[in-house]
Amino acid sequence: MKYDLPLELREIIDGCEITKNNKGWSESDVFQIEDILKEKEYYLKISPDDDSSYLISEKEKLEWLQDKIPVPKIHFFKVEKGFQYLLTSKILGEDALSRNVRRRPIMLIKAVAKGLKKIHAIDIEDCPFDERLENKLNLVKDIHIENKRLNSPIDRIRNKNILDLYNYLIENKKEEEDLVFTHGDYCFPNIIINGENISGFIDVGRAGIGDRYVDLSLIIRSIRINYRNNKLVDKFIEEYGLDYIDSDKLKYYTHLDELIN
Repeated sequence: MKYDLPLELREIIDGCEITKNNKGWSESDVFQIEDILKEKEYYLKISPDDDSSYLISEKEKLEWLQDKIPVPKIHFFKVEKGFQYLLTSKILGEDALSRNVRRRPIMLIKAVAKGLKKIHAIDIEDCPFDERLENKLNLVKDIHIENKRLNSPIDRIRNKNILDLYNYLIENKKEEEDLVFTHGDYCFPNIIINGENISGFIDVGRAGIGDRYVDLSLIIRSIRINYRNNKLVDKFIEEYGLDYIDSDKLKYYTHLDELIN
């Protein structure tokens, strides 16, 4: 590992096997850590200590969510020498992107719908994390517009650049939001399945009060990308409990996510 890890962290993971995890779209370097007897299993995230990092936010949100939904426990956090370090427990199971999970689509669709309903049912009255649209658009502006990253290509969107998408978001901004507690990045890699049930949720650095379509747009995109089957999308919508899905809103929040990632 290229990092000069804090002494306390090195003591915790001393003698463990460290493997780089390349799944997902995390802005951090992620490592799976386990000892020979597999009595200790962790995930370590390392990110530069700058405005683009979500690790401080993730640490705070993990602490707030501990008694609300199953999320990893924090074993270590520190900012040192220009980097942020977050060490969390490994949740038992496999992420929903794994082949073993994806080969059971109906089970998975039911599980992710049930899981999202549980997240959206969290009481937001005393929630300190504001992820409403105005804040997300300000984040996009700070990341891209103020830093003049106007012509950078977006890998997953053909024939679009950042300025085009930002203008689209401003011109089509929704005045009213259906506010719930949102995961913020609710897609297959961040949902852990054990058996036929969700055993936990990871990568909650963007969690907080927001429109439910923040999560609906991402999980529906995950289903479409991995299965290319609209009947499974319909099944998810039914299991989640919606009579109608707003396709314009889905498109809007999908594009918003592209600029935040």
